[in-house]
Amino acid sequence: QSVIFALKYGGRADIADTLGEIMFDYMLAEYTADELSAMYDIVIPVPIHSDKLKKRGFNHAELIGSSFAGRAGLRFDPGALLRTRDTVPMKGLGPEERRANIHGAFEIRNSRLPFIQGARILLIDDIFTTGSTIDEIASLLKRCGAERVDFIAFAAAGDMVI
Repeated sequence: QSVIFALKYGGRADIADTLGEIMFDYMLAEYTADELSAMYDIVIPVPIHSDKLKKRGFNHAELIGSSFAGRAGLRFDPGALLRTRDTVPMKGLGPEERRANIHGAFEIRNSRLPFIQGARILLIDDIFTTGSTIDEIASLLKRCGAERVDFIAFAAAGDMVI
């Protein structure tokens, strides 16, 4: 928790490279580098709202994803998704509240639609709790023609619900 909070709220953007490296190493424990590069066409980070981006100065998931994708030799597209509305912080919300909070909060940029169709996508985020954010984005990507959507997160929250 302290590492994630230092990255997101403490302005420690430098931590993201290490988190991406750890996530890449974790994937290498399961797959060879060649298998990993053959599994995915695009790595996409979970976007944050533009207001949060202005306040924070960076998207933590984008920095982690860039580090991961660079090590994996995978195409990285931080601009594929947009967060269309600012949602209330998920911390403290129950599973149903999280789903309602995040519903309809994302869009795919029209210019990226041709790259989404038929693509095998790996979503990257910092933390997995209930899966509401990932489910919302994965559903959107699948509706727009993605063949497969997987995700990886650096951590799972203590109140994780599967």
